Amino acid sequence: MARAAVALREKRYATIALRAFEAYSVNKDADTGYDVFVPIHSQGDERDPYYWIYKAGLLLRSLESLEVLAERRLLKLKPVHWAKLTELQKRAVAYIGRTVHTRGSLYELFTCHRSTETNSETQAWALLGLHRIEHERAEGR
Repeated sequence: MARAAVALREKRYATIALRAFEAYSVNKDADTGYDVFVPIHSQGDERDPYYWIYKAGLLLRSLESLEVLAERRLLKLKPVHWAKLTELQKRAVAYIGRTVHTRGSLYELFTCHRSTETNSETQAWALLGLHRIEHERAEGR
């Protein structure tokens, strides 16, 4: 939605991206990996947490896209939005950081904080989330 909003200069797509962001919740008392989540249903307690770090990476990417929408004046973020965005970013980065394991001079990202393994897809999405998209901002994308 964010890319479409920028490419088409369409504020309604930006509004949809904001609604998706507003669905995220934080439970500060939850176990690590379960503290940030999206409710699956409007009723009930079923949740989709960012337990697998690729989800934390995707979350970081989407949060940065909201920053881009605000920079381009396609979306007006309120102070409460900025506070939530900052908190989610800090939590996601810290969570990914808990999965880092060193092997000599190499670093590996495990699939979650309790895992003893990794996979190439998980590492890529987590790293993409950690990598800021400044070059895309400078190019107007």
